[in-house]
Amino acid sequence: MVTLQLGSGQKLPVILDTGAGATMFNKTLVPKLGKRLGTAVLNHWGKAITNGVYAAPKLYLGGTPLLMTGDGVVCGDLDMPGATDRKFMGILGMDVLEHYCIQLDFAAGKMRFLDDQHADKSIWGKAFPIVQLNNDDARPAVAENLLGRQGPPSIIDSGFLGDGWLMPKYFQSWTNDAVSPTNGELRWPYGRFGGKQYPMFSLCVKNVESDGMGIDFLARHLVTFDFPNHTLYLQRQSIG
Repeated sequence: MVTLQLGSGQKLPVILDTGAGATMFNKTLVPKLGKRLGTAVLNHWGKAITNGVYAAPKLYLGGTPLLMTGDGVVCGDLDMPGATDRKFMGILGMDVLEHYCIQLDFAAGKMRFLDDQHADKSIWGKAFPIVQLNNDDARPAVAENLLGRQGPPSIIDSGFLGDGWLMPKYFQSWTNDAVSPTNGELRWPYGRFGGKQYPMFSLCVKNVESDGMGIDFLARHLVTFDFPNHTLYLQRQSIG
């Protein structure tokens, strides 16, 4: 979570969510955003939800104004039981994040904006190309899953609690001890990504269009999202 500041000076705790295509605020902020511009249909775990779209306020992080693709933000119901123990007022999505090179240092509890043009990227860890999830969904993804299988792409979802999820057919393989793993795949409770084995994975099954990696997997690393250059860097920080 990070703290955004509106042009009015109001501070808002928000979740940094690479799995969200759009920035979204809690419906309680509607009175401060003026006239509704229209509606947007968002897909939330296979369920289509219609929300209002309002003119985007000026957004700042650490005193720095943030760029945003488009001129509107979504407002809706952000009451998600179990999502977090801390109250949050919004989701900072890819319409903002795509403009930046961002490093998440979980050990230090810091988020850093980096210079994607002049930084020494060799110290950022192993590089993975960021691809579009599919032809109709531009959210960031990588071309393998946490089972160790190459393709189809898995979404990178920093707003998901847990190591990640698998679609039903891959989850069935991961939990099936009766069949020996093949092609570098592993079985519960281990996972594999980028050719490396990870212990004590917490994966769940989701009947959606892709596999995904969540915040707990990312937090095992120093993570750098070089969105302008479509690259994810992972530097493993522990044996876990």
